[in-house]
Amino acid sequence: MALQEDVTLLSALPCFAFFSEEALRLLAFSSDSRILRPGDVLFRSGQPAVGAYLVRTGAVMVVATGEPGETIVGPGGLIGEAGLIAPCEFRFTAVARDASSVLHIPRATVRKVLQEYPDVAAELKRGIEARLVEIRERMIRARSLLEPKRLEPGG
Repeated sequence: MALQEDVTLLSALPCFAFFSEEALRLLAFSSDSRILRPGDVLFRSGQPAVGAYLVRTGAVMVVATGEPGETIVGPGGLIGEAGLIAPCEFRFTAVARDASSVLHIPRATVRKVLQEYPDVAAELKRGIEARLVEIRERMIRARSLLEPKRLEPGG
């Protein structure tokens, strides 16, 4: 796949929305391409997530440990986003459903790009903060719906 096609796929992802064209180009160029045959295991649950995978072509089946069902991730989908930011383990197994091509984006590569482009890093930080505030507000609303209503004395 051509570098510009990778840049286009990356630019459509919310986690890279703040990246400039130049930063996306460096990210795509510095990441690793991998070809999968149907049935090839991309990674298993419990393995360290040292980055994420962008599905370029084909389809990858994601199965969460102990959960029924599966999710199919097609072209333009990102698998393991949390691994881009912090050390963690995959909580699911990813297996190629079809002949597929993926781009492995190592966390170290993302850090390198953010060091090269501090304005992108600042925008990304603001974006993450906004998402965390939104998640917190959703949790507060959900909690208020789940808590039993308390009756006022005399009411």
